[in-house]
Amino acid sequence: MKQGIKRVSMKQRVYYVLIFLVFVVILEKCEHGCTRHSESYETSSSQGEESSYPDNTYCADVSYYNPDTGFRNNYTLNVDVEDGKVVKIWFYKGWLDGDQFTAKELNDNGCCEVITYDGRKFNVKITGSKCSFTDEVIVYDHFDKSQLVNSGEEQVLKNCIECGASINKNGYNQEIKCDACKDKEICPLCGNMKVPVQKYCLKCVSDNNIVFKCKVCGEEGELLFNDNMTCLKCKLNGY
Repeated sequence: MKQGIKRVSMKQRVYYVLIFLVFVVILEKCEHGCTRHSESYETSSSQGEESSYPDNTYCADVSYYNPDTGFRNNYTLNVDVEDGKVVKIWFYKGWLDGDQFTAKELNDNGCCEVITYDGRKFNVKITGSKCSFTDEVIVYDHFDKSQLVNSGEEQVLKNCIECGASINKNGYNQEIKCDACKDKEICPLCGNMKVPVQKYCLKCVSDNNIVFKCKVCGEEGELLFNDNMTCLKCKLNGY
């Protein structure tokens, strides 16, 4: 009698263990997958209605995986949606768009899987309106490290078109000038664009009656080079 009770108890234990394992697998898929049956998000419409994502920039949980290197991670990033499809994923100083992948339609729960033409996978889950803070810098840094260590992704070394300084540039990064040269195009007084060789923009010079004095010849004027405060004539003469 006791042996019979033990055999039934063992079967129950095995049954409960199997149920627990199935539950763990389902929970794992809910947390990391992007399926049509995952739980609804706050941004989804009420039950029974189709989800609608007007053209806009949205905050999203993005799970990244590179099958070539084995590198994977989860990030919070901004994504652009057009016609119900994810068309752009934003990163620090760059993005992925139609040049790297085919736009994917979001399902009712705001999910889709984006696969780039070189095989990288991005599981996207819309979580709300545009993020104020994202992992753009972190993911950019991770991409660079995976490129250098695992050599699994393309990295191109470019030069600044102004000063020739090297710029580490990925396929999705459109930078053509280094930060130092870009700063020279911004007026320190108003923040608007200016001629790189001028200290301030012409509007600020005029509005504030700013007059510069060349440190070489002493001539006064408005168009002085901001690197060494010399007039155009002295600059052309090699000063």
